[in-house]
Amino acid sequence: MKLDSAGLQNAITNQLSSSRTQSQPTDDSSKTQMLSGKTRSDTVSLSHAGPTFGESEYIAFEGDVHVLIVERSEKADRMESVLDRLSEAQQNTLIDTDLIQDEGFLALAEELSDEELGQLANGVEGLRTTPQQSGFTAVLSAGKNTDNLISTLTDLNAETRSRVLNEVDRHAAKIPPRDTSETYQPTGQLSQPKGAAPADDLHNFVQTVTHVEDVAKTLDTLAQFSDSQQSDLLHVFGKDAELGGRLAEQLSDRSKITKDTTLSYLSGLAAKADPYLSAMTQAVGSPGEDHYAVPEHDNLSADTLLGMIESSVGMLENYDLSDEQVAQMSTQLKVMDVSDQRAYITITETGLDQLIGADSQHPADMEANAEVMETIDALRSDSTVRDTVFMARMGDPRDVGADEDHRFYEVKQPGTGERDQEALIQVLATDAWVNRNNEDVDLSTRAMHLAENLDELGADARDQRVHDLNRLIQQQVPLVELSDDYLQQDTQDFQARTNALAATQDMEALRDAELSVIPEQRETFWQAAGMAGEEVDQLVELLNKTPAEMGEKMLNFLSEEAEQIQNGEKTDEQGRESVHELINFFESHLETDDRQRYLEGL
Repeated sequence: MKLDSAGLQNAITNQLSSSRTQSQPTDDSSKTQMLSGKTRSDTVSLSHAGPTFGESEYIAFEGDVHVLIVERSEKADRMESVLDRLSEAQQNTLIDTDLIQDEGFLALAEELSDEELGQLANGVEGLRTTPQQSGFTAVLSAGKNTDNLISTLTDLNAETRSRVLNEVDRHAAKIPPRDTSETYQPTGQLSQPKGAAPADDLHNFVQTVTHVEDVAKTLDTLAQFSDSQQSDLLHVFGKDAELGGRLAEQLSDRSKITKDTTLSYLSGLAAKADPYLSAMTQAVGSPGEDHYAVPEHDNLSADTLLGMIESSVGMLENYDLSDEQVAQMSTQLKVMDVSDQRAYITITETGLDQLIGADSQHPADMEANAEVMETIDALRSDSTVRDTVFMARMGDPRDVGADEDHRFYEVKQPGTGERDQEALIQVLATDAWVNRNNEDVDLSTRAMHLAENLDELGADARDQRVHDLNRLIQQQVPLVELSDDYLQQDTQDFQARTNALAATQDMEALRDAELSVIPEQRETFWQAAGMAGEEVDQLVELLNKTPAEMGEKMLNFLSEEAEQIQNGEKTDEQGRESVHELINFFESHLETDDRQRYLEGL
């Protein structure tokens, strides 16, 4: 309702305290007062000239919950003029947010058409609704977004500004009216308002246009996507405008199903990204002190989730993946938990770089490199491989009781976990690549056994073994650029070890056997163990029970067999048969003299 003179006088009297001299002019910052009142659905936000107090005359603007009392001035007249161009609800919004008193807003409002001013007021009201996405309080706020929007609109040309306001109005229209009723917790504290998913798009759009360098170009980019796709894309833009722009660029020419599946997955990551968790998980123990956490401790941090988006966009930029390949990845990822997703993405990114090499200037056609994608898929599709890769970023566990579901693991220093993960994936990818043409090998099954056995060693021993293996396969170029003949020759020592590590079912015995062999025969040991295939455990058991001198003779014989295989003089099958015959003889002839004569006759 309109304030009459008596009502205005009462409001002013209530607001002016004895500490304020009424007869003396004050500066602009002290002229304006805000009076809180009950929400009234029938309130009319109009001004009314009131009586004078001393030398001052005042005017009141009444909103839904506040009454602004300002001294009559040129600025007050401008405020009144802007409000007169709006509906009651829009007036109330500008009064209740105190935006009507902002000089920057007034200057902008005076440049806008009535329609544009109404659109802006609708947007300001929409921004008062908290979005549902995680991390809102850390990244977004109604006041901050409103201020940024006003500042951005002020700097835009008329055409772009009009386009932005159209979008602001469109997204604001999705938001239901705010529930202004107050609710309290059992403790008596005022409950915080719950976020509303329909408000996500508006907040994300404002975040986007206030952080991109070229607003008009960004609007053109968004226009290439459907409304639902834009909504997903804005989740990424809202958290990282630069990353959102790169993603939009990579998806702009993709098929509808590829856009839908990819944006649906990546927007879900962005919506869950919580900056507060990033700050919490970055805190590690002081130098020299161990820091422990559950392996999933940083799964929902903004650093982790935005890093996953960054890796996904990077792969789109560095490799010419087909629509089918991109959609397949998004579809597979969406049904996994975050830990598996992290491992899947890391395996894909590191594996592709190891096999074919990242090149954003001349990305490789991945449809023409089907073998590479099949090799990568054999690794990332296995749950044991993903789990081992995920855990490679952690150290050894610290038991906190009998419940293994609540075991804490050492958190490695920044960069160390990522380095260890990368080395493990390089080992697995190289092993799978050099065995891809072996008809006797199922790549997923072999990778699963290899990962499982490495993990059984414990974190420190696993990491050491992986880095030892990795040193045997250092190449200056991606593996696809090397011939199979060269690779088979160059990775012989590596393959001898991975053959044994993938086949054994007793890692402890294998490790003990290796340590029992004199250093000069370590390479010979691995040649024999690798050649043994599925009988590696029987060979290891035999070596562990055999006197050292006799064991050396056995290894020398098997080493010669391995060299003949490497030189093409014998086949792998013939080598395994030699191991089989040796084991059978020693198991059936227990006398030392018989064994000595057998070895001398080899």
